[in-house]
Amino acid sequence: MNRIRYSKANISGNIFFQMPKFLFSSEFNSLNNDGRVLYSIMRERFALSLKNGWFDDEGNTYLYYKRSEMQQYLGASEGAVKRAMDALKKHGLVEEKKQGLGRPNRIYLLMPVDEDNSAKTLAPLGNI
Repeated sequence: MNRIRYSKANISGNIFFQMPKFLFSSEFNSLNNDGRVLYSIMRERFALSLKNGWFDDEGNTYLYYKRSEMQQYLGASEGAVKRAMDALKKHGLVEEKKQGLGRPNRIYLLMPVDEDNSAKTLAPLGNI
């Protein structure tokens, strides 16, 4: 694959994952980079959740994401994805809810809130 430099004309046409800055705060110093990237990828997948109406009875958005797809997207092993998900759970950034036999888990992303329960500033989601 060839490469070119970014120019004015092609900067706005590119699609990027947005990585929330809070992932680099002192609270998340021990979160590995696979965890940070995976969180950002899952956050971007909310576009699919919105499109498909994946909201629970309380209005919370969830997503479905197979571990094999995570591996492919990250270019990582099964073990690396497991460690990344475990780290996200340990840091209180992901919850999974089982739905029953043969049905995929619902994945909920969590975000930190300030003392007054207001969400920390997050960049808006892309093209939603």
